[in-house]
Amino acid sequence: MWQVIATTGMCRAEVCGLRWDDVDLDRGRIRVAQTITEVRGRPVEQLDGKSDAAARTFAVDGRTLQALHEWRARQAEDELVSAPGT
Repeated sequence: MWQVIATTGMCRAEVCGLRWDDVDLDRGRIRVAQTITEVRGRPVEQLDGKSDAAARTFAVDGRTLQALHEWRARQAEDELVSAPGT
């Protein structure tokens, strides 16, 4: 999370709202489709509401892209380990 914030200029609410569908690892781009903020101690999800043409997109540098690839791989491993019946 901090790597993405530091290298893209995205705000914390934007990074917290990221889903893998918003991250294009092949092209090195991130699209902001939603944000997540805290209101009265509870997370609140808010859709961006902008059209695809007006959506905020960020370029991802090579180091951050590598970190995202590694994070995605770790999540995939965790999903396999925690899958029912394993």
